[in-house]
Amino acid sequence: MAERVGINFTYLSKLENDEMQPPAEDKIYALAKHLDLNADELFRLAKRAPQELSELAVEEHMPSILRMAKDLSDEDRLDLLKWLDRRRAKARK
Repeated sequence: MAERVGINFTYLSKLENDEMQPPAEDKIYALAKHLDLNADELFRLAKRAPQELSELAVEEHMPSILRMAKDLSDEDRLDLLKWLDRRRAKARK
């Protein structure tokens, strides 16, 4: 796995054992691809945000949206995610 992702085996082992800082964004994406995992979940576990989300966070209204979402329950956040998905699907039609 380490070779496919382009990182040192020792570094990968330390990552697995939570002994190292999270890898760079490109490595998180590569790990997600090779492990057939959702990259967002790996970013969450690494307590990081991909650059594209960091850039989005400063767009108009986004700080307020994120601040409000912070106070929602997991169930409410899931409902919000489903609502956003429906809105996006509707907009694509």
